Amino acid sequence: VVSHMVLGEDAASSQRASSNCLVHSLIRPNNSKSKDGEDSSMVVEAVISEQALPFVIADDQRKALGLVPFVKDFNTELLQVLGLGDSGGIGSNPGGLKPSGGGDYKLSIDGVKVGVFSGAALAFGVNLALHKRTPQYIQASNVRKVLIDLWKLEDQDRSIKFVEHCCMQSFFMDKKSKKVGEIDMKEVEGYLKDLYAAKHANNTYFKKSFDKYLILKKEEDSLKIQMDVLRAHARALATPVARKYVLRKA
Repeated sequence: VVSHMVLGEDAASSQRASSNCLVHSLIRPNNSKSKDGEDSSMVVEAVISEQALPFVIADDQRKALGLVPFVKDFNTELLQVLGLGDSGGIGSNPGGLKPSGGGDYKLSIDGVKVGVFSGAALAFGVNLALHKRTPQYIQASNVRKVLIDLWKLEDQDRSIKFVEHCCMQSFFMDKKSKKVGEIDMKEVEGYLKDLYAAKHANNTYFKKSFDKYLILKKEEDSLKIQMDVLRAHARALATPVARKYVLRKA
């Protein structure tokens, strides 16, 4: 579960009912103007920090969602708003909250319009992780873009490690008195050429792997620096922030 945000009567009661998040503040104006002077259609205003981001699901991954309960077990970012109606549902008049009436409600997060939901849906709980317009989904998408760049570099790093682990153990044993940076790449190229002719002739996979290794090995130090930079950038981008939730009558 990403988070379970319950908006109840006040911040304290909401925090007790919520999980994986921090409810900083909550206002239920009861048909009065909100603190920023907006109109009386505002029903709930809350500032909440979550402890995680929703999981961004690529289009080519969506078919797999029917095979495993991934959304239920790992990608539920539930927003539940109590006291919106008197229909007897989960959120019906809890703790003496005055019902706000039936109908639909407009949800915005940090000023971004997320969607229109019925009071019954909000009382049951809306999974925000399935809505691509939320600021936290956009934040998670930006993290994923950085991670995709990182995965490409990690793939290149694994290509180097694969050749060295699977094909060059005896070569490095012969050169064990030398540091890696002191090994002449011409020697490496000659070793791999002889190895290919002796054991992997006409195997295009090893031919491509060896050719790729000779190119990437020269850039190994730069690859490591770039990966460290991207990891740090991804961690910084992934830090959840406090967000303002506003619910209004539609």
